[in-house]
Amino acid sequence: MRERIVLMQRFIKQFGKKSIVAVLADREFMGEAWVKWLKGDGIHFDI
Repeated sequence: MRERIVLMQRFIKQFGKKSIVAVLADREFMGEAWVKWLKGDGIHFDI
């Protein structure tokens, strides 16, 4: 999970949060902490 957050933070730093429409993931990619981080950062996601 930590790697996903670091990767997203790098992406956001480079391209900005407005360039993210949504994160698309399957159920194996999801987790409670990851979902909480996405919601807390205002990033939409679809499973």
